[in-house]
Amino acid sequence: SSGCLKALESNATNNSTSTPDLAVSASTGGNEAVYNVGGTMILTGNAYAAANIINILNANFIRSQFMLVTVNKTGNFDGDIVFPGKWFFEQFAGLGSSTPGSLHASNANTAVVENIISVGASTGLNTATSGASALVVTGGAYAAANTQNVVNTNIVGGGPFIYVLINVGGIWGGTVFSLPPGAGWNFANGGLTIDMEGVENSATCCINPFSLNSTTTNTAYVRNNVSVRSSTGGNAASSTDDVTI
Repeated sequence: SSGCLKALESNATNNSTSTPDLAVSASTGGNEAVYNVGGTMILTGNAYAAANIINILNANFIRSQFMLVTVNKTGNFDGDIVFPGKWFFEQFAGLGSSTPGSLHASNANTAVVENIISVGASTGLNTATSGASALVVTGGAYAAANTQNVVNTNIVGGGPFIYVLINVGGIWGGTVFSLPPGAGWNFANGGLTIDMEGVENSATCCINPFSLNSTTTNTAYVRNNVSVRSSTGGNAASSTDDVTI
């Protein structure tokens, strides 16, 4: 709430577990063609397989604002990130923007994170048997896996914070538009962070300071087991004449 407060006390104990098992596969291979007279032809297309996992555990926002945006794209991404206009950000920055006169925060965090990732792509294991000539041609095989773990996040009396997860199989060549004056952005390790510290807001804030006491205990366990496979191979063609794979 954006109303005026005299005091705010928060006590939270969080125990979270996330153990996703994900298997993704794509194949245009494994084809077989047999023809005794004349040519035999097998043409395979491209195969794309991708897995994106986002784990958010034990996120505590006390008198604070947080926004999460995700963008997933296989291959290169040339698109831009366009946010709403200035008014939206002014209101977002103003919610809960009163500064506490006294602040006491106690955080105890424990986390175990395991990432077991297996990625493979194959275009091979093709055979062509012909009494004349043989040609082997397959499509491309592409495989990718992205994992993002946001664990034990505690924001007390601060913000706002905007975090954009951009999972791109290639390179992101875009930019960011429609940020309000004073805002900035930084892209690193697949994450786009929006800095709102310099944004002025027109929201009504309380004049009288309030006291804020927060005690948070977080325990998290994350185990990501991800397998991604793509294949355009494993094709077999035989003919007494020309063969094309």
